[in-house]
Amino acid sequence: MTDYEVADFADPIGFIYTEHERIRRQWDALLLLADAPDAAAAAGIARALVDFLADDLPKHVADEEADMFPLLEARALPDDGIRPVLALLRAEHREDVELGGPLARPLEAIAAGAQLPEPELFRAYARAVVTLQRRHHLLENNVVLPLAFDRFDDADMADLGRRFAARRAVDA
Repeated sequence: MTDYEVADFADPIGFIYTEHERIRRQWDALLLLADAPDAAAAAGIARALVDFLADDLPKHVADEEADMFPLLEARALPDDGIRPVLALLRAEHREDVELGGPLARPLEAIAAGAQLPEPELFRAYARAVVTLQRRHHLLENNVVLPLAFDRFDDADMADLGRRFAARRAVDA
């Protein structure tokens, strides 16, 4: 679980970019773990990933699904063409939950110091998940967030920041 400060939410679009970078680092850690599930640091990395999947990632998805995407749909112009993009991203968010499920058991095992019965399967699955996540964030970073920056006014940004902060129990 990450500690946040009020200032983190002053620029909610910047916050999402920062969260995407933090999430990318988690996926990088997953790839390292997949290549060396028995390394000395593996249990700690696995525990951090379990916590991330259970707590941080759902909050990030809620930031987008409950707050940012609906606001962007309300503010977008017809020619922006954002609705199909948001529909795709929402479908991918649902898949994130499904993809994260099969990661939980091997991550819990590694966190407990157990040997994986099928480390090659875990490695292949982890790589597939990371590939999908990287593509997902490229779409958000290069299409959704720039459009949100263009379409949201100061009041929208302040409201988003408050909502993101509240989701993390930060009094903004």
